[in-house]
Amino acid sequence: MRSFRGHEHEVTDELSEIRGRCHRKFDAIWKRGGITRRAAYNRLAHMMGIPTAACHFRVFTVEQFEEALRHIRKIKKAKTGKP
Repeated sequence: MRSFRGHEHEVTDELSEIRGRCHRKFDAIWKRGGITRRAAYNRLAHMMGIPTAACHFRVFTVEQFEEALRHIRKIKKAKTGKP
């Protein structure tokens, strides 16, 4: 079990793998410029329909990561024109 800001959940291999994949793709968006980290999280939260304060990869479920990956692809495409 892992606890973060009052949320407890079991960390499985599947969850760890998708969290890492999501972080790599998401971090690449804001680290390469054109959008700040805060703006990237704000945009992702808006697209997912959740408060920005709840948009934290430590508390996402596998299903939320799958949704986040779909939105990250859209953000990247809008930013670069590439999928």
